[in-house]
Amino acid sequence: MSSPASDSIIMLFMLGWGLIFVGAFVRSAYICFGLCFRKLLYGGERGRISDDDDEPGEIYRIMSSARQEEIVDLRKNALLRYLSRFTLTLGDEHLLCCTGSLTDTDLSLSENEEVNDGSVTTDKTCKGTEKNGDIEKGNKDDVEDIGIHICSLSEKESSQEGNKWKLPSLFQTGDDDASEKSPTEPVTNQQQTVEKRSVPIFCAICLSEYEKCDRVCWSSNTECSHVFHEDCILQWLISSGKKRSINQSFTRHPTDEKLLENEFCPCCRQDFICVRPALIGGEESV
Repeated sequence: MSSPASDSIIMLFMLGWGLIFVGAFVRSAYICFGLCFRKLLYGGERGRISDDDDEPGEIYRIMSSARQEEIVDLRKNALLRYLSRFTLTLGDEHLLCCTGSLTDTDLSLSENEEVNDGSVTTDKTCKGTEKNGDIEKGNKDDVEDIGIHICSLSEKESSQEGNKWKLPSLFQTGDDDASEKSPTEPVTNQQQTVEKRSVPIFCAICLSEYEKCDRVCWSSNTECSHVFHEDCILQWLISSGKKRSINQSFTRHPTDEKLLENEFCPCCRQDFICVRPALIGGEESV
């Protein structure tokens, strides 16, 4: 017959082992719950596999500061490579002064111009433009290869009453792939037809007027007709991309498509960059 003391020792021993088993169970349940919650929180992006290799991605928000800066630099370099195809330096031939009443300040049309769905199709430049600023005497490659041509007068006549400065630009229409092909045979004045859109004289980001030697940039998306200073739109896209990347995952060597996805115009919120490998890597085919 056991004594009360030995019974107490046995009970304490069993209670101790019971506490150990309960603690181990709680710890395991906590670890499993934490892993499941983490996977649910980040949408399983950490386990996402890149199409290029088997390297798992890393969430931007939990990266080191050095790695985050590296991602920002990679995005900046990709933007510079891409935007260089849709950027030009303004010269005297790119600025245009339209004069007259309020009804004809947007574009002074010649007799053979046509207006379709609010867009202007013309073979000539605006009235009041000097002969050396005629579009037809400018560089044909500006229209065929670059996709934009901005008319201009050599000097603003802001002191004259009734003058209104506009920055009309000629964007290519149709499929983007067609604009990447080599130019065909020279087009005569009667055959050449381009769509003309009116663009404000100032940048919508910094609100500064365009001047000679300014670098301006526009979108390859024909639905977006906005033009900005190159530095302004570059900083905007870098900043917006940094905010948008908080919960995105990046491999050790992210592709340009990954770095430049969902880059929107600050004005119309449409795609400002239509990412395609042919437009990002390599040299421009002209």
